[in-house]
Amino acid sequence: MGKRLLIFLDILLSIATIMFLFPIRFDRLDLLLFAYAFLLFSILRHSEYFPMALLLSISLVLGRLQTTPLAVAVGIIFSLRNHGVKERLINAARVFWISGFLVVTHGIIFDKAVFAAAVFAFVPAVFETTFLIKSKKSLKIVALVNLAYLVLFTENLLHVVLSDAFLPIVLNPMVFFIYLLVQDYESIWQRYLLEKERTDLIRKKLAMVIDVVNTISQKATVEESLYKLAEAISVIGGFKYVLINVFDRSSGKILRLAHHGLNPEEFDRLKKFPPPIENFYRFAQERFKLSNSYFVPQGTVEFPVEYTLTLLNKNKVNHSNAQNWLPEDLLLVPIYNPEGEIVGYISVDAPFNGKRPSVEDVQILELLAEQVYKLLERSQSYQPLVFRASRDPHTFLLTHSAFLGLLEQHIKFGREFANVIIDIDDLSKINLKYGHEIGDKVIEKVADVLRTRTRKSDYVARFGGEEFAILIKDVSKSKAIEITHRILDEIRQIQLPEGIRITASAGIAVYPEHGNDYEKLIKEALKALQVAKKSGKDRLMVF
Repeated sequence: MGKRLLIFLDILLSIATIMFLFPIRFDRLDLLLFAYAFLLFSILRHSEYFPMALLLSISLVLGRLQTTPLAVAVGIIFSLRNHGVKERLINAARVFWISGFLVVTHGIIFDKAVFAAAVFAFVPAVFETTFLIKSKKSLKIVALVNLAYLVLFTENLLHVVLSDAFLPIVLNPMVFFIYLLVQDYESIWQRYLLEKERTDLIRKKLAMVIDVVNTISQKATVEESLYKLAEAISVIGGFKYVLINVFDRSSGKILRLAHHGLNPEEFDRLKKFPPPIENFYRFAQERFKLSNSYFVPQGTVEFPVEYTLTLLNKNKVNHSNAQNWLPEDLLLVPIYNPEGEIVGYISVDAPFNGKRPSVEDVQILELLAEQVYKLLERSQSYQPLVFRASRDPHTFLLTHSAFLGLLEQHIKFGREFANVIIDIDDLSKINLKYGHEIGDKVIEKVADVLRTRTRKSDYVARFGGEEFAILIKDVSKSKAIEITHRILDEIRQIQLPEGIRITASAGIAVYPEHGNDYEKLIKEALKALQVAKKSGKDRLMVF
């Protein structure tokens, strides 16, 4: 109510101000201004700019603001090439009003004061059109403009201070300034309410996740628990359709385990024709990453026929809104094992609210995906598919098989990385001369160097007896060489009893330069390692 009163008061003051400063005489120019104002008002009557449009329209109709302000306004319209018609008109009208008001109050159009006023009106308008009225910065700039042109009126006010024009001239910009402040604070309050609502919803969903974890019965079969979990994902995540999948690497296929929302015939069809695992990695691209999951917008990737769910969402969709979920949008939530290897995924479709997911929505789903892994891990049927003896008991590094799985996975991601294989030089001689206890100590020391001198995002494995392997993510060949040189230098610094000197040799293969499958990369790295050994050891080699 207070906001509307401010708008109405500012409109009345605008009328009073312009009527005093310029007597009303209707002619063809006035009709032209009226048509322009009516057009502006019509375009914006249903928008958030309606109060501003009403204010400016009345000012334009009642004020014959000469040609200079109109020229400035037209210039603003043509300068806003990257904005729509509404933004152009509203900003041009604002410049028209401000500059015209200044011209009228300063009298003669070629006066120095008028020139200063025109410049003054144009410069802040340029800043304002940069931000537009939607931003807080723009609102503050508009307020400063009003205060500033109030200061410019000082000279005129000295002459009219005792006249009837004093109050409308002074109060008009002041009321407008107050209106903008009210609008600003209302906008802040609305944003606060929306943020509070979003936070409360996230807390509610987290509480539901905890409840799901506590209520899944240890006595129920894994299959029954998976179906209950699929239902929980639907309720908590807000999706009509949920499908839980796991990778069978022995067959190279994606197995369908449980669902919610599908009819039995559709689920049977999906189980009967399992797609290859490679299909998942077509969508698991960095450009689609949302949190640790993958959101693939409609039209960005062609769907394989055998992969597509026939879940045609028959609800009408407003395609003009980029936030709306489209029929062929795809959200895949990976199921990770503790080593970061993807062992399956959850696919969801048809959100109940019709919107694409936020990061917070996806993170809730990822918490539920962790529960899916825990169920699969304790199942005798599915444990071999998701669980590997992934840690070497001696060094606590990844095992040979776990490393190969990660290597294969990162090849499918399609991003550049280096595969480095390091071999301790003459470890067998150390074992013979000093005993296996010292030899084991050497292995532990080298493992410590590799663990501490690589990034958390990289992977280190004990590849064989005295061999180690490193997967260095997102590096070129030259960067991989630089990192490996530093590691070999650190190994040379290892301190052991009786002055034993430790060195190591390394071979490097880079994806995709040296191969497009993990077997080729291993072969190339081992070949380079053998050349380094035969060339005198204590060095690295890369082809």
